[in-house]
Amino acid sequence: MSLLTIAWTTTGAICLTLAFVYGVVWLQKRQSRAHFFFSLAALGAGANAYCELALMKAQTVEEWVFWAKVGHIPLFILLSSLAWFVVAHFGTGETFSLPVAEPHPLKLSADMVTVVLLVFFADATWSLWRRGDRGRALGTGGSLILFLLVAGIYGPLVDVRAIESPFLISFTFLVVVLAMAAELTRDVVRAGKLSAEIKTNERRWRTLTDHVHLLVLGLDRNRRINYVNPFVCDVTGYSSEELLGREFGELSHRERACTSPIWCTF
Repeated sequence: MSLLTIAWTTTGAICLTLAFVYGVVWLQKRQSRAHFFFSLAALGAGANAYCELALMKAQTVEEWVFWAKVGHIPLFILLSSLAWFVVAHFGTGETFSLPVAEPHPLKLSADMVTVVLLVFFADATWSLWRRGDRGRALGTGGSLILFLLVAGIYGPLVDVRAIESPFLISFTFLVVVLAMAAELTRDVVRAGKLSAEIKTNERRWRTLTDHVHLLVLGLDRNRRINYVNPFVCDVTGYSSEELLGREFGELSHRERACTSPIWCTF
């Protein structure tokens, strides 16, 4: 296996892995459109990597032309998904239209798409910076702008034979992959810290309620008892196992005839 095959295959695998991760996150949080669009963008970048590899390995002109045509599909998915990702993730930007035309020898209209996207990304990043979210502006916004700068300049130079090199769109997308992986890591770490803080506060709360001489009950959203402190058990004569899971309203009405008058206070 050649070095080029290893490099492009690895790049595609990295992009597809991140597409899978963000797709799973989106399935758990359907309201997060940013995760969905970035998953599509990473999917497009991964597929584009394998199309670029197929172009390099083509043995005939017909085979090269076939993969060049197929490569427009993942490239379209990549660019369009990135545009919607910026709208959903940054909460800024505006909708816009892109020209669609027949291929031209100068390829000017196709290259202008990159220019329009670059202006759009730069404006969205600047708006995010002014809102004070400079971490995401530098990380995610900066990586998107860098990706378009490199891919948008390098690609046309390869088209006009100014540079004798394969296309590097999927490789430059690794910058975006790294930025989003770092942001996902920060979200996971932040969620872990919040979970630890919640558990610490819960332990403090339980320590307090377990030793106070007050009736303390916890109810879930269905008004079922999910916590009772020892004082409730001492006063009512019930064990915690008998009380947990029972509906509070039904229990209080049913137990009014109990010898313990405490239910009459509920």
